[in-house]
Amino acid sequence: MTRLRPGWIALLLFAGAFLLNSIGAIGPANDAAWPGDSIEGMEILNHRANLWSGAWAHKYPRVPFIVNALCYKPFVDRWLQHPVMVRESSGPRERMAYMTIPRITLLMQITRTLSALFGAGTVVAVFFLTRRMFQTSAPRCWPASARCAAAT
Repeated sequence: MTRLRPGWIALLLFAGAFLLNSIGAIGPANDAAWPGDSIEGMEILNHRANLWSGAWAHKYPRVPFIVNALCYKPFVDRWLQHPVMVRESSGPRERMAYMTIPRITLLMQITRTLSALFGAGTVVAVFFLTRRMFQTSAPRCWPASARCAAAT
């Protein structure tokens, strides 16, 4: 019986974890997701001005905001140059806007995909740390490392 190398096990763990984590990444923008616990979409854009100042007051650290803001930047820059006409909810009037529901949904899906990637990366990191902690290069211990990583 051929044993899988650690790289292949890590790749399989990453693919499986990403698949499981990304199940919730698909879907429209929703105001009632977990408003107190969510940093996706407009939350990132609203805190963009304070990322580099000393006025940081959010409960989460800056790093997730910075990573998301970097991924949002090309989209937001393009949308600022190309606003669209939207109908006001209070009547038949239209106005120019750079943020629409489909655009906010795209930003939220970017954040959800990044979250799935970081979650899958954490599983792979646990796999390699477990192998390192127990000083195993013996193939018989790899399944235990994989089970430990999959449990995260």
